[in-house]
Amino acid sequence: MSVERRFAVGAGRQRPAYEPKSLNCPNCGAGLTVQDEHAELVVCSSCQSHLDLSAGEIKALSQQKSDSDWGFQLSIGDPWVDGDHLYEVVARMVYAEEGQYITRQYLLFSPRLGSFWASAYEGAWSVSRPTRVLPESDPFSLESGGKLRTGNGRKWRKTEGGQMVLKWVEGALPWKAQIGDTLEYAEFSGSDRGFYEAQRIHNELEYGAGRKLTPKELFDATGIDPGEVDLSDSIADLDGVASKGKGCKIPSGCLVILLFVFGPIVAVPAFVFLGPIADYVVAGARDTIGERDRMLAETDALLKRLDDLMESSPGLLLGEEKTIRDALSKRRAALDGQEERVVHMQSLIDSDWGYNEDELQRTRYALQRAVREVAKDGNKAASILAYVDEIKKAPKAFTASAERHANLFRKDANRVISAAKRAISDWPERKAKIEPKLGQAQKALDKVESLLTRSRAARAAARKGEPDGPQMRAVLVLSNVVDSAKSKLKKLDLYRYVHQLYVSSETVLTDMNVLRKGDSLVFKHKLSTYSLQKGVRSSRPEVSEKWRDVSRKQFLAQQKNLGMAVSHKPLGRFANETVKETTVPGFAQICAPDCGNNEFGKWTGEADERHWEFLPAYAWIASTYWPNDFVITEAQYASWQRANSQKRVYLGQATNDRPAFFGSSAPAMLAFYAASLYVTNRGFNVAEMERRIAREVYVRQQSYRSSSSSGSRSGGGK
Repeated sequence: MSVERRFAVGAGRQRPAYEPKSLNCPNCGAGLTVQDEHAELVVCSSCQSHLDLSAGEIKALSQQKSDSDWGFQLSIGDPWVDGDHLYEVVARMVYAEEGQYITRQYLLFSPRLGSFWASAYEGAWSVSRPTRVLPESDPFSLESGGKLRTGNGRKWRKTEGGQMVLKWVEGALPWKAQIGDTLEYAEFSGSDRGFYEAQRIHNELEYGAGRKLTPKELFDATGIDPGEVDLSDSIADLDGVASKGKGCKIPSGCLVILLFVFGPIVAVPAFVFLGPIADYVVAGARDTIGERDRMLAETDALLKRLDDLMESSPGLLLGEEKTIRDALSKRRAALDGQEERVVHMQSLIDSDWGYNEDELQRTRYALQRAVREVAKDGNKAASILAYVDEIKKAPKAFTASAERHANLFRKDANRVISAAKRAISDWPERKAKIEPKLGQAQKALDKVESLLTRSRAARAAARKGEPDGPQMRAVLVLSNVVDSAKSKLKKLDLYRYVHQLYVSSETVLTDMNVLRKGDSLVFKHKLSTYSLQKGVRSSRPEVSEKWRDVSRKQFLAQQKNLGMAVSHKPLGRFANETVKETTVPGFAQICAPDCGNNEFGKWTGEADERHWEFLPAYAWIASTYWPNDFVITEAQYASWQRANSQKRVYLGQATNDRPAFFGSSAPAMLAFYAASLYVTNRGFNVAEMERRIAREVYVRQQSYRSSSSSGSRSGGGK
């Protein structure tokens, strides 16, 4: 959509003070248009260079990688309708919290009314505008749920806070933003579901007031389909935030021009154009009318194609004739129902009077939303008809494809069924869990085999390129059944399901960390999972490592268990049967002394000197989990069994009065994990860290109250 603005003037009326600038990127030469006279940074849409406009000349600051796959639902230049006013998206930004929680922000600009922000997070949309209403205490120091009072007497409750990092920016902004900028925020909710927010970046404070959007408000503003949700408009506007006007549509504070028309005084808004409608508005309206007309013609063509197929090859539609006709007829009726709106738009275009520009825009967006909504009614019908046309044009190729997919399915299904039967043989106690899935897979395979047998003659005729209607229908039915069977087999996921039984795994707590985030602590565990597959002897296991956030309670509970296994899954169990208990890693692969040996190792030695020895293929278990001088004796194994029965954590002692060999306090394990964050930070004194933060918060609050009482603070705003 063009972002050119043409301000037509009437007699005695001057142009607005600012006209959009047309510039060129100094890096690639691409043309740029800057809508806002306050813009200090613009991002070139061609080469992604960050350009500084603040010094009166264009200066290239940096260049970001070209990667626009951020899931934006609005593009630069897209409209945003706010009540009776039209805004335009002039910039887009992406912030990420903890590297994964994505917030998308859009700067909305009107040359008459200024700008505000729209934000989208996990499907929820909100709008906010800067406010000069100040908080009476430091908003960043409050815990979640804390109460805040603002200068206008309103009370708020803190809902969230943290830090976000700028990952992407494009368009034009009123300040110089750089990828990697960190923004600290605090958000508060009110009784009317509006919100108050505080943001801090580069030591600058900004306060805003806003509201959450209902799906209907979002749809009215952008045309974004909210899906199958309640479109009720129930969220009240927040005080101080622009809302839809009632009665007179002239915004408060709007200048009024007094025109003398043959004597009487007529008051009109200052922003009313007395010239023609802008060219880009007329062009957009005509494009939308054309879109509706093209869809009407396409729908008529599809209905005619349906009639032709019903006459020539009715069997190919597989009983979907009525469904297709109903969908296309519904689309046709909905498009016909827009005729009055189209006529109204054409009359506004013909009038060519600037006063009608906003009305034309609103009508255009309403038509555009209606056309795109009804398009879905015929999309499935159109795809079915196109599919049947392809079949009729190339029966040989379609039949060869159907047979190839059928044979591939048979191969996959037989492999999966064989694996399930083998698992039942290896683990008879799992038969009750495996057999229902196995039965469904076998049923799907039997159906495909039966259709292949019954359609042999029809497929032979189709391969020669001479099938009649019933024969081509038989091939189409085979193709559909194979597709359905493939989906069924994929959904059952039977091969992966039984494969779990052949894998044993242990998850070991190999490190811990405590990070400060704002005025709170974030607790993390590093978990290393070691997996072994039955029958596959390897010098090393499959290893996966990940850091995971845990609660303060979980961290303190496991703080003494560095190097211990926190969960394990023995052979013959499914993943959801993983045992979550803290124990010495490696003991799960050892059998009791009276068993003698298993696939991992054996008991060896005489009398009191008997100890466990891993087979060479599994010698890595001891070197990965244990310090070099640790040997498992029968007495130690008995102590491990006794501790488990008493719900205690065994730490490697042959008897309870011996020092621990495992865990965070054991010298051997501290040396074994000497390079870990936990050991290098001397175990993290959580209580002391929390006391230090509390002292800093107290000092900051006292300083804040002192500066507020002296009147030295002023409202934020970029």
